[in-house]
Amino acid sequence: MSVVQPNKTLYVLLPVAAAFILWAAVDFSNYLVERQLLASKAMEAIREASNAHDIVDAIIGKARARLSPVDHGDNFLRATALDSWVKGEGQCGDAARVIVLMLRSVGIDAGRVYLRAEPENYFHVAVAYHVGERSYLVDTVNSTSEFRRFVETHRQHALDEIEMPNSQFSSYSYVNWGRLGPFMQVDHQSRLPSMAVLFMESPLLVLALLKAGVARSATPAGSTAWSQTTRPCPENGGEPSALQNRSHNTHPQRPTGGARDEVTATALAQCRASQPESFGTCDQTVGADHIR
Repeated sequence: MSVVQPNKTLYVLLPVAAAFILWAAVDFSNYLVERQLLASKAMEAIREASNAHDIVDAIIGKARARLSPVDHGDNFLRATALDSWVKGEGQCGDAARVIVLMLRSVGIDAGRVYLRAEPENYFHVAVAYHVGERSYLVDTVNSTSEFRRFVETHRQHALDEIEMPNSQFSSYSYVNWGRLGPFMQVDHQSRLPSMAVLFMESPLLVLALLKAGVARSATPAGSTAWSQTTRPCPENGGEPSALQNRSHNTHPQRPTGGARDEVTATALAQCRASQPESFGTCDQTVGADHIR
């Protein structure tokens, strides 16, 4: 007979799961704060805007006024939009994250764009916003005066109408493959799905989901920590546990009903055949034994 026993690992995994759930809740709460803050700042900026291009210009002006250009070096983990806004500083990629999320909060599809001047790397991160099937390039921060003038000159030109290579960049990509050696010179020039842009620009949301997934895998329903352990019964030669002594019947199961009557009659007949002179004794012994 098998008895369900909690695996000892469970008592370690449950506190770990609880810690990751709390950690994920903090990240998700910060993500909601970030989303609400940027949406409110975007709405403040576009009160007098009349079309999509005016909305974009107003939001970019708001973001540039807030974010002072800095150079943090080539860090692998970038700042969140919330951190950049609260600190009031950021690199071109940090500003792109803020601008993209602000534009998306007011219904304008946008995404970051990596600009390449040399085959080996990208030199700047700008933003492309989409109106219908056309995409337009706008600048962020930390750019040269020549690049800003170039963008202003081509402000009304769709991205696919800008000649490449040109005096500022040779190509562009919606994905930065520069950190993956074999794909360093690959440019992805198709617009990314909206959900992909959301995850790319919302590291707080990604972290919350990852931590919640770790917590889920550490709980009994998501792991093998709670398993069935088969413990042998005494009649099979094993040592019973205290729980088994309470829950497991170590005596053979006695027949009931018609089966019990048949067994009683058979035993009584065998007793009388072996002791013909002691019918009464057989009746008392067999009857008492099979009534218990």
